[in-house]
Amino acid sequence: MLRLTALACLALAFVACTPRDRNTWHPAPPGGVSKAREPRPDEPAPRRHAIVFAPVAIGELAKTWPGAAESFAYDLADRIDVLGAKADADGLAAPGLPTSDDAAWRAWPVEGTRGADLVVLTVVQSITLREEAVGSQGVAKVIATVLVEMRALDTFGNVVFAKRGRGDWEGYPSPKFPGPEAKPQTRTTWEACSNAVGALLDFLEKRNEAVSEGPAPTAEQLIEVEIASDPPGADVLIDGIFRGNTPCTLKLPARRLPIRLERPGYTPWERVTIPDPGMKIRPALDKIGG
Repeated sequence: MLRLTALACLALAFVACTPRDRNTWHPAPPGGVSKAREPRPDEPAPRRHAIVFAPVAIGELAKTWPGAAESFAYDLADRIDVLGAKADADGLAAPGLPTSDDAAWRAWPVEGTRGADLVVLTVVQSITLREEAVGSQGVAKVIATVLVEMRALDTFGNVVFAKRGRGDWEGYPSPKFPGPEAKPQTRTTWEACSNAVGALLDFLEKRNEAVSEGPAPTAEQLIEVEIASDPPGADVLIDGIFRGNTPCTLKLPARRLPIRLERPGYTPWERVTIPDPGMKIRPALDKIGG
């Protein structure tokens, strides 16, 4: 009997690990293809676009379920796999990448992202729980609200998608399901993440339709912008991502972009602009206190 039980557990573990192994991102070697993107003999060829999810920055949820950071990344990748056929998108989770709110994402490129078409960062911004009157079973009703922010970075580190997702839940926690996955804050966080990834899917589908009607965008279609400052040596942040120090020349997409310059001892300078050919940005930074 014990042997049969052990065999059953082993079989369940194998089944549980196989999909996760298939959906795990492996960075591409220089000039090569990611192992996660290689065709398997028992499966169809991977979809064209590799959408890679970094571990979710779960905020207060870490107190009750630290494993949610990685688990949510796999769940989001699964959503892309299940619903991303029209977008030709392959969802992959990257547990080896920095957490979505890590300071490493302020610079580009980030090690481990080579070969990904989009890298998705998901940050839980707030979790609000409120208890109301105790019900007939002696359990207090819980009202939960969660806000998350999801951003997608292209191969140049540009933020090409940004969306906030909201999750709402109210009800009576069941004592029959005491695990962290069933807690109100977890369920509500997943709803917020799910709403955000739904918007990402819409974006991917529309982008795929646009590309199919014309030539695919290339690096040459980006616009060179010269960015300097007085004094020089300021950090340049594009869409919140560190891209270098002044003076520098960056290739940026022709869309509305927040450009921010930061230098110790000086007031940060920020503008939202649409890059044009030949654009030069050269602000004079104001010294703090004089």
